[in-house]
Amino acid sequence: MGLNALLGSLMSGGPALGIAVLAGAGLFALKGGRPVAKKAITGYLALSEWAREFAAETSEQVQDLYAEAKTEYDDRRGDA
Repeated sequence: MGLNALLGSLMSGGPALGIAVLAGAGLFALKGGRPVAKKAITGYLALSEWAREFAAETSEQVQDLYAEAKTEYDDRRGDA
C-alpha cells in the first residue's frame, strides 16, 4: 500500500481522525516508537475495514427489510 492510499484511507474516516492518527504516528516515530505507531495504524486500518463491511451488511439488510415491507404493503393495498 502506497503512502497516497494510506493517506486516502485515513482521510476517508474524517479529516480530523486522519490528522490525529498521522500526528500520533509521527510523534511515536520521532520518539523511537515506530513499532507502536505501526500497530496503531494497522489497528486503525483493520477497524475502518470492519466498519465499512458492517455498514455494507447493515445497509443490505435494511434494503431487504424495506423491500419485504413494501411488497406486503403493496399486496394489502391491492386487496383493499
